[in-house]
This record gives sequence, C-alpha cells and structure tokens, in this order.
Amino acid sequence: MSGGERQRLAIARAMATTPRILLADEPTGNLDSVNTSRVIDDLRNMASRGIAIVVITHDERVAAAADRRLVLTDGVLSQTSPTVYMPPHLEQKTARRKHGSSILRLLESVADSINSLSTRPMRTALLLMAFLLGAGGLAPPPASRKRPPRR
Repeated sequence: MSGGERQRLAIARAMATTPRILLADEPTGNLDSVNTSRVIDDLRNMASRGIAIVVITHDERVAAAADRRLVLTDGVLSQTSPTVYMPPHLEQKTARRKHGSSILRLLESVADSINSLSTRPMRTALLLMAFLLGAGGLAPPPASRKRPPRR
C-alpha cells in the first residue's frame, strides 16, 4: 500500500467508530488534492453531527476549513480565531441551561452522571476500583502497637 492509501485507511477506520472526539494529526499529509477535499468534507460532516474534531496540520487549506483555529508558534499560542463553532444541538442545550434554575441544572447534571454511569458499567467499575486503590495508597498506615524489644 502507498502512504496515501494507508492514510485513507487509517482515517476511515477512525471515522467508522463514530467517536465523540476525533484527534487527527496531519490527516491529509500524504493525500492528493482530490482526496484532501474528500477528507475535509468528511471531517466537516462529522463536526456537523456533534463530533468534536481536533486537527493538527501545517496545510493551510485544511486549517482554513476549520471553524476555530489556534496557532502555536514555538510553544506559544499566538493567534486564535474570533468565532467558536458549536453544533446546533449543543447550542440549544447550553442556551436552555443558561436560563434554567440552579435546581434544574443540578438535576440535569445528576441525570447526565447517572446516564454516563449506566451506559458503561464495566468502565465505571474499573474507574471506581482505580480511584479506591489510589485513595488507599494515599491514606496513612494504621497506627501500629509498639512491642517491647526482644532480648
């Protein structure tokens, strides 16, 4: 397989899982202009469906397709775009939360938490176990009884 074919396969594999967040480091680096356009269109389509897309690129054409751009120069954030894209379904939810009461926001947060816990019970159990093990490692050891020295 050529580099471009491997790159298209990797992109297709990442998109097929319908992730919540897609991190793409130079997704069009080995692609010709036709396939670059296709990948940009596919990424924009995913973003319009509410999937967060983070693209790291040197390609100005790919960067120009972004809704928000951050430019890092020598590790320093030097420029940001003025607009922030938010998918319509999240925008409505955010607007609703701004105007709702604090009790309603609390109930929504609790409902979201319960939903997250119930959709992935094995992940939740493993995270809870890791947390308990970590917290147990931070706790001081129990006070020991002093024994008289042996003779």
